[in-house]
Amino acid sequence: MGSRLRALRSLSILARLPLQDITPRRAMTSKTSHEERTAADRREPGLHTVVLDKIEQVNMNIRLLKLGPRGEKPKFLPGQWLDVHVPRIPQAGGFTITSTPDDLKKDEPYLELAVQHSPNNPPAAWLWQREKKILGTELQIRVGGSFVWPPPGIDTNQVHKVVLVAGGVGINPLLSIITHLILHSDYHGQIELLYTSRKGPSGNISSILFVKRIHELFQRDLPQKRHHYTLFCTAPFALPSTSHSGEKRSNVIRERSGDMHYVGEHQSIEYRRFEQKDLETALGPVEERGNTVAYVCGPPRMTDWAVDVLNRSKGMDQARVLCEKWW
Repeated sequence: MGSRLRALRSLSILARLPLQDITPRRAMTSKTSHEERTAADRREPGLHTVVLDKIEQVNMNIRLLKLGPRGEKPKFLPGQWLDVHVPRIPQAGGFTITSTPDDLKKDEPYLELAVQHSPNNPPAAWLWQREKKILGTELQIRVGGSFVWPPPGIDTNQVHKVVLVAGGVGINPLLSIITHLILHSDYHGQIELLYTSRKGPSGNISSILFVKRIHELFQRDLPQKRHHYTLFCTAPFALPSTSHSGEKRSNVIRERSGDMHYVGEHQSIEYRRFEQKDLETALGPVEERGNTVAYVCGPPRMTDWAVDVLNRSKGMDQARVLCEKWW
């Protein structure tokens, strides 16, 4: 009888949970491959040959790979991903392009990928082998994805603000879009980036993926002040209370002082998760939201929640809220 009551209570609690809190969990445990998950997505025709020219270890969990094209260069839009075929593994891995199309026009053209350490993902595990073992290897790639700039079906001349919401490695496609907008496009509107992440192994802001690059990009906007980004650091949440040891408190204060390098006229830091009010503030005045486009990419629960908030925000058209789901 007691076990039955406990089961009923569990079902009652589950029934009261918002839908967004329970549905993504099934997706997170999915065993489907990248090719299966993206079977219906847009793909460019033909494979291209590239060579793994360079590997940069960003931190314990992320590697940056530079792929040099051999023969015809692939064409892609900011925000797209690659099917990457590595030797001796039948299925392709899916990895977002973090460079821009203009990087293929340089004297030494390249595509850049950020690859997370994933031992259970065979293509990713292959790309995380010892550098000497895989550098110089030829790979086959195919461009795909519809999470892009320019946004499909939207006149960019009528876009006055771009809001980008990133969680963790969800920054990857958004970095390509931001870099393109600031450095290589004729876009003159506003950019608002909300980026939430845990701090990396070094324990400070500089260890967050791509934060230095983002900071330098937004610095280029001064003195116009059209663009702004906010970092939401989810660990630690707050300064230790006075009940903690003086040494621990002074260490966190010292860490926060180092973080202040990233605070200025076009950026800020919040030691918390972002909330609905943050998204609505980023969208700006209701009467101006008809000229706003929003991009969201991050973990399942965050993405579903943020897309729902943006879609329900007064003045926003659902066709102007785009999201990328890699799970």
